[in-house]
Amino acid sequence: MEVGVLTIGVSGYLCLLCAACGLFLLTIDVAMADRGSKDYRTAKAFGWIHLVLAAASLLLLWLL
Repeated sequence: MEVGVLTIGVSGYLCLLCAACGLFLLTIDVAMADRGSKDYRTAKAFGWIHLVLAAASLLLLWLL
Protein backbone atom coordinates (compact mmCIF):
# COMPACT_ATOMS: atom_id res chain seq x y z
CA MET A 1 0.00 0.00 0.00
CA GLU A 2 1.34 3.40 -0.94
CA VAL A 3 1.71 6.08 1.68
CA GLY A 4 -0.62 9.04 1.19
CA VAL A 5 -3.29 7.18 -0.76
CA LEU A 6 -6.75 7.61 0.70
CA THR A 7 -9.24 4.84 0.09
CA ILE A 8 -12.73 5.42 1.41
CA GLY A 9 -14.73 2.51 0.01
CA VAL A 10 -18.46 2.12 0.44
CA SER A 11 -18.65 4.68 3.23
CA GLY A 12 -17.41 7.35 0.85
CA TYR A 13 -20.18 6.57 -1.58
CA LEU A 14 -22.70 6.82 1.25
CA CYS A 15 -21.29 10.23 2.22
CA LEU A 16 -21.62 11.46 -1.35
CA LEU A 17 -25.14 10.04 -1.59
CA CYS A 18 -26.11 11.77 1.65
CA ALA A 19 -24.65 15.06 0.39
CA ALA A 20 -26.45 14.68 -2.95
CA CYS A 21 -29.75 14.07 -1.16
CA GLY A 22 -29.17 17.15 0.99
CA LEU A 23 -28.47 19.29 -2.05
CA PHE A 24 -31.55 17.87 -3.77
CA LEU A 25 -33.70 18.78 -0.76
CA LEU A 26 -32.26 22.28 -0.54
CA THR A 27 -32.56 23.11 -4.22
CA ILE A 28 -35.53 21.31 -5.73
CA ASP A 29 -37.86 20.54 -2.82
CA VAL A 30 -37.43 23.95 -1.19
CA ALA A 31 -38.05 25.68 -4.52
CA MET A 32 -41.24 23.68 -5.13
CA ALA A 33 -42.76 24.33 -1.68
CA ASP A 34 -44.47 27.53 -0.59
CA ARG A 35 -42.23 29.70 1.56
CA GLY A 36 -44.27 29.57 4.76
CA SER A 37 -45.49 26.00 4.53
CA LYS A 38 -44.55 23.05 6.68
CA ASP A 39 -43.08 21.26 3.63
CA TYR A 40 -40.68 24.16 3.08
CA ARG A 41 -39.41 24.11 6.65
CA THR A 42 -39.14 20.31 6.72
CA ALA A 43 -37.25 20.09 3.41
CA LYS A 44 -34.89 22.86 4.49
CA ALA A 45 -34.21 21.25 7.87
CA PHE A 46 -33.64 17.77 6.45
CA GLY A 47 -31.47 19.17 3.67
CA TRP A 48 -29.14 20.81 6.16
CA ILE A 49 -29.18 17.70 8.36
CA HIS A 50 -28.10 15.58 5.39
CA LEU A 51 -25.28 17.97 4.49
CA VAL A 52 -24.00 18.19 8.07
CA LEU A 53 -24.10 14.39 8.47
CA ALA A 54 -22.26 13.92 5.18
CA ALA A 55 -19.57 16.41 6.18
CA ALA A 56 -19.21 14.91 9.66
CA SER A 57 -18.96 11.33 8.40
CA LEU A 58 -16.45 12.33 5.72
CA LEU A 59 -14.40 14.10 8.38
CA LEU A 60 -14.52 11.02 10.61
CA LEU A 61 -13.47 8.80 7.70
CA TRP A 62 -10.56 11.13 7.01
CA LEU A 63 -9.46 11.20 10.65
CA LEU A 64 -9.72 7.45 11.19
